[in-house]
Amino acid sequence: MEELTKKKSNLNYTHSKSDKNVFFDFYEPDKTKYYNNDSNLTIEEENNKIKDNKKFENSSQTNKWSGTSCANIPIFNTQLGTSAFKFRDKQAEELRKERNLNGESEKTAIKTLENFSKEEVAGKTHYLAMLANNEEALEKLETRFKNYISGKTMEKISNGKENFELASKKESKEEKKDKESFEKIKMEKWFYDNYEPLEIIKDEKTAVIASVFGNIKTGELEIFYGGSNMPFKNKNSSKDWGNDITSGFSTSDNYKVALKIAKEVNSKKYKGEKRKEYNTLTGVSGHSKGGGEALYVASNMNLKALIVDPAPVIKPGKYINNNKILALIPGNGEGVLDRAKEIPGTGRNLFTLEQKVGLSEGKGKYKTTILPALPIEGKGNKPFDSHFPLEEDVAEKFEKVQKYTEYIKQKHYEYFKDDVYTKIKRANTTTFNLKKPQSDSTEKKIIKR
Repeated sequence: MEELTKKKSNLNYTHSKSDKNVFFDFYEPDKTKYYNNDSNLTIEEENNKIKDNKKFENSSQTNKWSGTSCANIPIFNTQLGTSAFKFRDKQAEELRKERNLNGESEKTAIKTLENFSKEEVAGKTHYLAMLANNEEALEKLETRFKNYISGKTMEKISNGKENFELASKKESKEEKKDKESFEKIKMEKWFYDNYEPLEIIKDEKTAVIASVFGNIKTGELEIFYGGSNMPFKNKNSSKDWGNDITSGFSTSDNYKVALKIAKEVNSKKYKGEKRKEYNTLTGVSGHSKGGGEALYVASNMNLKALIVDPAPVIKPGKYINNNKILALIPGNGEGVLDRAKEIPGTGRNLFTLEQKVGLSEGKGKYKTTILPALPIEGKGNKPFDSHFPLEEDVAEKFEKVQKYTEYIKQKHYEYFKDDVYTKIKRANTTTFNLKKPQSDSTEKKIIKR
């Protein structure tokens, strides 16, 4: 096999603070070199695991009162998120390796990204960043919509970015509080240009909030599920966090209620101002707790879904592999609840979802492991900021990855012909025999422009 070379591009972006190399024009479809035969982890992952274990052992401290070591006690870390408490899912690891080797991971990413646009992903993320079941959040969202209807949103955009920023400098601290960036205002305009608010549904028992919108262009319905309230914010906080904890061990009540709401919305017909009628639910979206709800609903109803650092779903539905569910992971792929796992051989461009918490990542072949994940920059450097996406970063990252999938698509489909890999299962292990592709010398070369 030809020596692999990694070539930098002007489309590089940073996946993490310590890794600044993203190779836009690198693609190696043969993944066997990235694995040891007896491990479901890549060689790089195994090396990182050894390093992490050493760091953990070296950071061991002795309690000055009891004299006992705390090295083996799982401690929460805002970067590692809840992964210290996760139960290892060996079946998920095996499935990820299988899909990486047979090309299904890239195939799912390619097909899924074709179902979204950069404006859509950014606009929906912007709306989700505010949505929660509390009056303050709902009032702010109402104000945004009124500004759009009155023309204030368009006026700010028409004045241009320079005038917008100049006016911002003259404002007081109070006026600047909660003020949105010029980029966010453009996202807001796109969102309300395309979606009309129809109904807000709240469930008193579980604190689920579902914001129903009509897609103005298609006449179809979509639901946005709100995230958890901050601890002790209101009466819904304890319900939200109780559901969050439960979702790591079972299908929590809020997931069941979210599914019930979705089915009821799907059976309705709504009248709108911009369109006479809206019907048929085709999409759901959500962040955090709402992301888990959206994932559970989409995988059970075969819907499109955008999910941002979603809460764990340990029993997704049979439509988890519908190529219509995309996860955004803040913290450059190290969210609080989830991690973006690199698909080897894709130059740190393509990733899959790994839940950091929960008993499992699904049952049988229906696992969240198969979902494409897009690393997004976090909101800041404070604790838990890696749970919230930098909204201005979303469109750019999505566009670059979408271009990458277009770039590798032909090579991918040429290489992974029918039955390229034959899967052999023996007892509790899975091995793979690689059938050599045709002898064309170009088959294993890196794509070059």
